[in-house]
Amino acid sequence: MNVLEILTQILVHNWKKFFRSTFLVKKIVTKIGSLIAVIYFAGFVIVLGYNMDIILIEIFPQEKAQLFLNSYLLLFLVIILFLRFFFEKLPAVNLAPYIHLPLSRRTLSYSYLLFSFFNLYNYLPVTFILAYWLKNNFLLATYNDFVWVSGFIILNYAFCILAIFFRLHFSKQPFLFVLLFIFFIIQLTFNSFNFADLAYSSSVWLFNGLLYESLYFLLIPITILFFSFYITFLSMKRSLYLG
Repeated sequence: MNVLEILTQILVHNWKKFFRSTFLVKKIVTKIGSLIAVIYFAGFVIVLGYNMDIILIEIFPQEKAQLFLNSYLLLFLVIILFLRFFFEKLPAVNLAPYIHLPLSRRTLSYSYLLFSFFNLYNYLPVTFILAYWLKNNFLLATYNDFVWVSGFIILNYAFCILAIFFRLHFSKQPFLFVLLFIFFIIQLTFNSFNFADLAYSSSVWLFNGLLYESLYFLLIPITILFFSFYITFLSMKRSLYLG
């Protein structure tokens, strides 16, 4: 079986598992409740992104909204990466029904990583930035505006893959990740070791480069995406025991 066939089987099996469950009514009610919560939260994210320029102008009137946003987009993605650790399911759980089949680790790993792109958590940062971009840049969009939003979307998916990587490595010892998260917050709060300055300057350099400089800046998020995919793929291969 190839990767596309595995993806199809995962979707079909999840569909059958849901509708053949002995607790179908309870699951439907739960799904409806989850869907309402997702719609509500997505609506909040859209409204926040749509009005972000107004919010930034009111809070920081001396700053340009676009430049200020560029300064903190990378930090925004890093914070989401940490938060996703507590919500992301371990990939081995999703692949458990398939690991006894005569399938290679490579095929299973590729299948899950591609399947993970359907995770709703992936779309919240994209929804936020698209709401902002459509209001402020779409009608008068230039070539560089499309490069900027494309760079953010690619980088967002790179961080989504990294979330799986961290989940694989820290799932058995979550306290280590909690300590790492606390260390990260302390660094931001007290500016220790200039981590906040590093994140700020990196974000300014990357997103201003995407918006105002060369198309070659788009190679940076693409490279990060391929690197994230590669190291997570290797970690997943090692974590699958096919016998």
